[in-house]
Amino acid sequence: MRLKHLFLAALLVILADFCSTPHSYAAYESYTWPNGDTYHGEWKGNKKHGQGTYTYANGNKYVGQYYESMRHGHGTFYFGEFKFKGEWVYDRPATDGNDAHAAYGHYLWGEEYGHKQQYRKAIIEYNKALSRKHNKWIAFSCYNNTGIIYLHAGDSDQASHSFKKAAEAWPERAYYPYMGLSSLAYKQGNIEKSAEYRQKAFDLVQGSEYKKLEQIYSGYDTDTLKKWVTTFYDSSQLHLAYTELQKQYARRNYREVKRLGEEILRRKYHAGLGVSVEGTFISSVSEEGIASLNGIVEGDRLVEVDGKPVVDSRTAITELANLYDRFGDKINIKIRRKHREITMECHMYYPELETTKRMLREAKRNIAAGNLPDLSKDTEAPRILVLKPGTRRGLTFVAKDSIDFVIIAADNVGVKSLHVDGKSCEPLEGTFAERSLLQGNTKKYRATVRAVEGKKQVTIRAQDADGNVTTKDILLKHSPQLAEKQADFYEHGIAVVIGINKYTLWPSLEFSVSDAEALKEKLQIMGFHRIIELYDHEATKLQINRLLRDTLPKMLGENDRLLIYFAGHGQTETYQHVDNHGQVIKEKEGYIIPVNGEQTNYRGTAISMTSIREAAKDYEAKHVLYVFDSCYSGLGLKRSGGIKKADDYIMKLLSMKAVQIITAGGEDEQVGEEKGHGIFTRYVLLALGGNADLDKDGFITASEIGTYVRPAVSRKTENMQTPKYGWISGEGDFVFWNLASEGM
Repeated sequence: MRLKHLFLAALLVILADFCSTPHSYAAYESYTWPNGDTYHGEWKGNKKHGQGTYTYANGNKYVGQYYESMRHGHGTFYFGEFKFKGEWVYDRPATDGNDAHAAYGHYLWGEEYGHKQQYRKAIIEYNKALSRKHNKWIAFSCYNNTGIIYLHAGDSDQASHSFKKAAEAWPERAYYPYMGLSSLAYKQGNIEKSAEYRQKAFDLVQGSEYKKLEQIYSGYDTDTLKKWVTTFYDSSQLHLAYTELQKQYARRNYREVKRLGEEILRRKYHAGLGVSVEGTFISSVSEEGIASLNGIVEGDRLVEVDGKPVVDSRTAITELANLYDRFGDKINIKIRRKHREITMECHMYYPELETTKRMLREAKRNIAAGNLPDLSKDTEAPRILVLKPGTRRGLTFVAKDSIDFVIIAADNVGVKSLHVDGKSCEPLEGTFAERSLLQGNTKKYRATVRAVEGKKQVTIRAQDADGNVTTKDILLKHSPQLAEKQADFYEHGIAVVIGINKYTLWPSLEFSVSDAEALKEKLQIMGFHRIIELYDHEATKLQINRLLRDTLPKMLGENDRLLIYFAGHGQTETYQHVDNHGQVIKEKEGYIIPVNGEQTNYRGTAISMTSIREAAKDYEAKHVLYVFDSCYSGLGLKRSGGIKKADDYIMKLLSMKAVQIITAGGEDEQVGEEKGHGIFTRYVLLALGGNADLDKDGFITASEIGTYVRPAVSRKTENMQTPKYGWISGEGDFVFWNLASEGM
């Protein structure tokens, strides 16, 4: 189980360190620490030992017995309005009773297991705490921490239940579970519900009770949590407004685009990296946070924030909180990653704001030119996308007497009706992935159509409220053999194509954009349902990372395929370190260069393979294929374990997950160009056209593309450029249908 906490360490670290003692002092009866904590009682050497009272700076206190600075024996812990009274064993409440004291002991065990990432044991202890007689603090803390575990384990039902129980247990402190519920909704693509929960959390931290509660029950400065809630609240308000802006832009409602755009840009935003830390270690990175947008990943260690050293959790949280009013600035954050230090240039900004500026400029130009369409009557027809059955240029082969259709239809206002083969279909709610396949108000439809011997044409007809009509014809042809080849191996096909010719700080390229556009056209023919394009000025580091690390994880399901194509500059970093045996080890890291990447500090401004690998961990897709028309090393690839070819060879490949990559070449190699294309992409297009179907089985796998492209490009460039391919993870293989084998 892979846990990514979206919350500050304060969610789990509630109490200060009970065992802290001064380095040296006289055998005084009382002692006061620099943070304001005091102890009055018996000592043994330099340790609390015997009867004593430890009073925390916030008023909480423990009265009872100590053994070598650990609470041990009978004692009472006064924690705000709560009291835990009973036996203590080596600094922990005994758990053999049925009261709040025993429940507190189980809670602390759960917290410890959570820190050790032993999450099943943590949940067991939290449930034991809840099964004892307990107070609202125990209920709130156990339910909230359980919700965090379930959230990142992908169990949305259990996470939702736990967070809601936490909010019920202690409504005044429900800003914690509300933020958990908002994160859950965000991951599911429900931006409105996410914003609703963040609004509730934001309102609570503005209330009069907030500061008093956090001073008593939290180990951190009260402003830290408030800033954290506020930055995510800002983000959700931007997402809501930006979603509406996109809708109005698609309708060409330029006056409304102008109003919304100016409102979005006028709003004040606050900066937060969106990370959780344990010491200097980054234990989690929020997918929508600024750290994610700038390529910081889980496992990095903070060294400096804006030139200020980070040495522990407290300095990390303090320095990160100090970025709150730095929105819009570029901040240098030095991290330690894989044996070396990297200065990450972090732009404290959201890419949606840059897109908003472009939309606003276009709206103003159209308003000034009087180019304002008549919006009183809708003239835009609906759009239709057939998910099932698989079609190749409008042709579907069938083997049975009937065939099931799954259809997505969208309209800028709304689809009024949809008919398949003359029969009306009732609209259904699609998943977020399905809703994102087409722009506008989207609905999902299902229908079953009877097939006949020979051929049959099926017409799909969609109509909106203003009478605009779209039709799509599908020709059904009875052919059991070809129907098997055309089976729906994937539920959805998503592709991203990125091409950069005009770099800001790197030399310009000639064919990257045209290569990306050519691949897009090929993928459309091959049945990909949604293709996202980024060209030139759009392909910034923030925009690419928003897409790879935030948007795509919400779009993909477990039976989907994802292809990501990049054409542009690449770079290789070579570094070395000394291992435990004193041997000098040389390692490499590959980077793709966004349009605004720097040449001198490419490590801190480009997109690393480490970041790309980290993003891939969050893709539920069955198969992911990266095709990078750029040259660099440091991919860290492996070869597949190999599957013996048999009649069910393709089905075996499709039953296993895989993340694969094919690149144009290695370190210091130059990308060759010919006939209006990069040579690498030209041969990839030929491969998809059927040349890579090496065993003539009607399918093209990613490994076959690599096998075909590698020697072909190497020969064509006279060994100046040799593509690389392999597996990042998994044992499956990305599969394309060979349209040429179907006579298409």
